[in-house]
Amino acid sequence: KKPHDSFAPLRGILNMAGKCLQLCVFVICAIQTSTGFNIDVQFPVIKEGKTKGSLFGFSVALHKQTEKTKKNFLLAGAPQEKAQPQLSKFNINETGAVYYCPISIEQDDCRRMDLITQSSEMVEGMWLGVTVASQRNGGHVLACGHRYVKKLLGAEEHQRMVGKCYVRGNDLTYDPTDYWQSDTYELCDFNYDQNLEGMCNMGISGGMTENDVYFGTPGSFVWQGEYGKTKKIWCVSSLLSHIKIILQGHIVNKRDSSAIDGRKYYTVVTGAPRDNFRGSVILAEKQGLVLNPVMTIPGEQIGSYFGSCLAVTDLNNDDWNDLIVGAPFYFDRNKEEGGAVYIFMNENGSFQKKASLVLKGKKGSGFGFAVAAVGDINQDGFQDLAVGAPFQDSGKVFLWMGSKNGITKEPSQVIEGKSLGPSGFQTFGYSLSGGMDMDGNDYPDILVGSMDDRIALLRARPVIHLSQNLTVEPKIVIPNQCVNSCIKVKVCFSYNLSTGNTAFKKDITVKYTVDADPNRRGARVRFLDNKQSTFTGLLSFSTPACQELELSTPVRDKLQPIVFTLNVSLNEQKAAAQQTLQSLDAFPVLSGQQTLTSKTEINFHKECGVDNTCSSNLQLKAKFLLSFNFGGNIKKLVMMVNVTNMPDGGKQEAEDAHQATLSITIPPSLKYSGVRPLVSPHGGCSADETVICDLGNPFKSNHKTSLIIIFETSGVHMQGEPLGDLGTLMIDFEWPYEVANGKWLLYLTEIVIKGALELHCVPPGKIVNPLNLTLSDRGTKRSKRAVESGYPQAEASVTVLAPRKVPHFLECSKMTARCVTFSCPLHNMSTQTEIRVRSRVWNSTLLEDYANALRVEVKGQATLRLLTDKPAIRMDNQTREFSVNIDPVLGEETPYEVPLWIIIVSAVAGILLLGIISLILWKCGFFKRAVYYRIMPKYHGVKVRKEERYNLAFQPEQETLGHQLDRNA
Repeated sequence: KKPHDSFAPLRGILNMAGKCLQLCVFVICAIQTSTGFNIDVQFPVIKEGKTKGSLFGFSVALHKQTEKTKKNFLLAGAPQEKAQPQLSKFNINETGAVYYCPISIEQDDCRRMDLITQSSEMVEGMWLGVTVASQRNGGHVLACGHRYVKKLLGAEEHQRMVGKCYVRGNDLTYDPTDYWQSDTYELCDFNYDQNLEGMCNMGISGGMTENDVYFGTPGSFVWQGEYGKTKKIWCVSSLLSHIKIILQGHIVNKRDSSAIDGRKYYTVVTGAPRDNFRGSVILAEKQGLVLNPVMTIPGEQIGSYFGSCLAVTDLNNDDWNDLIVGAPFYFDRNKEEGGAVYIFMNENGSFQKKASLVLKGKKGSGFGFAVAAVGDINQDGFQDLAVGAPFQDSGKVFLWMGSKNGITKEPSQVIEGKSLGPSGFQTFGYSLSGGMDMDGNDYPDILVGSMDDRIALLRARPVIHLSQNLTVEPKIVIPNQCVNSCIKVKVCFSYNLSTGNTAFKKDITVKYTVDADPNRRGARVRFLDNKQSTFTGLLSFSTPACQELELSTPVRDKLQPIVFTLNVSLNEQKAAAQQTLQSLDAFPVLSGQQTLTSKTEINFHKECGVDNTCSSNLQLKAKFLLSFNFGGNIKKLVMMVNVTNMPDGGKQEAEDAHQATLSITIPPSLKYSGVRPLVSPHGGCSADETVICDLGNPFKSNHKTSLIIIFETSGVHMQGEPLGDLGTLMIDFEWPYEVANGKWLLYLTEIVIKGALELHCVPPGKIVNPLNLTLSDRGTKRSKRAVESGYPQAEASVTVLAPRKVPHFLECSKMTARCVTFSCPLHNMSTQTEIRVRSRVWNSTLLEDYANALRVEVKGQATLRLLTDKPAIRMDNQTREFSVNIDPVLGEETPYEVPLWIIIVSAVAGILLLGIISLILWKCGFFKRAVYYRIMPKYHGVKVRKEERYNLAFQPEQETLGHQLDRNA
């Protein structure tokens, strides 16, 4: 099979293995984050590969050249790049390549590194560029191809895919005298098969430290994996065969040469993303030439590929490196989450197996496909973290800024691939590298790779700390000395870089807004420049600068201080088109760690003691004078108001009263006519629905004033109006419900109100229908006789033997009846309301106790009163008596009269029934009379022939028959 044919089935594993499983020997030390958004996306440096489909950008690295000349380069691996032209004659078509690109605006100026020197090697399809790494400032460059093949000669030719790496000098050229470069970097023994190191795939991951080069060899020991490490003078290979690593083992970054806990050995971290199907991260300690595993952190989900990407950095600046582990295939179906990054905070040299924080991406995003420690990109003293999600939309890179508490769940900045360049990216964030300043502004930049044959350098913008100062003069305003514009506001600004570079003197432009009295609906002062209470301006400066503003001063409210606020932001500048790389010094950002709002206030001088707090003693008295007729039929209503501010015998001070006003609410029936001051002049009155009179600002201590307020009464009329919320009318009943001996009298059944909000009144307690009787309206109907006589018809026959005598009066005041008291409110009563109280006369009581009475008169009373909390609204109670006259009627039992039509119909029906019965009897012969001959016996004669007379059989009967014949004869 051709080498390039093997890419498709391994794309989901080897691509990530070669990119994310970066081995690094490191000491777990320290770094953290902050909250700046200073990665620029307006001016990215984008580079394109030479050949489409070469996977240019599969791996990336930043490199600084310090030998011969100082240059910065972007390194990009293209593992499916075509072979160099000189190798085509050896039938070598595809080898892969590593490119180095300058920091420029051109996109096609990348050049290929010359790495393959011997044509006799089997370099076809070796995937050179699957791993690219730099030794940082002044260091070497590493490039690997994990599919490099060695031939094993013998009786049969065998091919061993052992992999190979190349090291080049700081200037990216080969120097055979350099021990780093002369090493063949073929650590695996190709004389053995896959059971040992014959298929080790060295270089699928790797890196460089200050003293070492390290590699991942996941194919060793039937894909259990191992790592390899070399030094300038010596090299050693240590196996992890006693740990089950199914796909690949690798070491992760070494930060410096110090020890994790003071001992002189390294802590090595390696990822095994298919260990026990869940993945794991293995921590081991290197002592001399021995590597001892000390801890295994298992993954939490099968198939999540936990450990495929690793990074170490100090996120909280406690001098202990924290561990970041990617699991790009993690998923949560319920929450639609896909991809995860686990943060393990270092606890003084040890880790918990449970992550301190888990960051999760969206479903199908590949979040955590690449992770990288990108340095302190905003120079706040804490190291920062970048995470790639190449399959979320067009690909995204998430940035987290470190802080003393580590990082939060929400990223500080999110960069989308579609927002970069004219055409954007499709798989932005497939590979990451950072931690080096590439444009010379002392802020580390980030290099992002993709599967689109393009890479992008995202540079960090300078972060400035802006100092602002807001002052207002004078602090105490003396009103009589401040005539025009005596209040002045002064704003001053200066800045410094977060890097501490004092030589940075670029002009920046700030946009500032000064707001006077921001919490008041109507501001008391206004700026002279724009006649508004808010002023917004721009100020450009490179050194400390100030701006002064003046305000108008006629202020009425001198009691409360005037508050001023200042808000500041950077004014974004538009970049002019140019042929060179745009410098980001002209596009700084404000630090997210500072407050951009200032506040101050000024006060007014007041005669209010040392505490500057006025405590007055305003007293008000008002009364109506007699109405005066000023001519014609127009009557005036006059009210005199006295206001004083006098001490109350030492109990209450009488300091100046600022903004003293008199407010009088006018009812619609009155009309304001005018005001006349009696004691001293005042500021005048204005009237609409409310009369407002200015008593002085301030109303001085030991001062008094009197006003005559005149109203016209032409709108007053006697027609009532609904009270609304001014009060409620109540009607109180004294209802005679029992006679003195406790028998029912007027049994209350219903209270109906017409003309108010409520339709029924139900007083509390068992007052209405206390026996819960089922009532009907049958008794309310009147017969014809009752209508004619004017008295109701008795419902039962009553026989009274005694003659009628004197009338009886039943009322509560005379203790002849018992009354119950209840009230009904008349809410929102209109001009007229009708109240109907329905009751049943308890007939049995009257028949038993008052059958001999000439008349029974029952009396009660109702009182109308006003319930209100407004003392100005008064109404005298109105009481009315009511009575019910009950007359006993001597009645006889009237015989029942059958209606005439019933009689006629009954007669006709009887006659008809009689006729039908008669007809039936006639048909049966019931009416026929009996005749005599019919009731007498009948005889018949029979003639017998002679020959039959002497028949022996009939002889015994001859005598009888003959007798009969004789009788008939």
